[in-house]
Amino acid sequence: MRNGPRWRALLEARWQARLEELTELSLAYHAAADPPDHLADKPDVQQAQMLLRRAVAARRKLEDVEEALARLAACTRSSSAVSAGRRSRIGRGLGSRWRSA
Repeated sequence: MRNGPRWRALLEARWQARLEELTELSLAYHAAADPPDHLADKPDVQQAQMLLRRAVAARRKLEDVEEALARLAACTRSSSAVSAGRRSRIGRGLGSRWRSA
């Protein structure tokens, strides 16, 4: 795959951004759902639920990027295997032609 390294770099950057988003949302959710005792505030249930929904959506986006990276890796591996197989067949074919000449 000729554009594999470029796609990998793009997907890895996207993965990093998604991970940061998920981390921030998770921390915000836990802060909203379980405020420290010294604040004496009740948890903001609506805020916590909204943050939880956003964190779940962010996790799904992260999973999508992980799946794309896995597909890219599989495609790269199969492309390399095909190329190696073709090279070996070509080499065998050339060897038999050279011997018969």
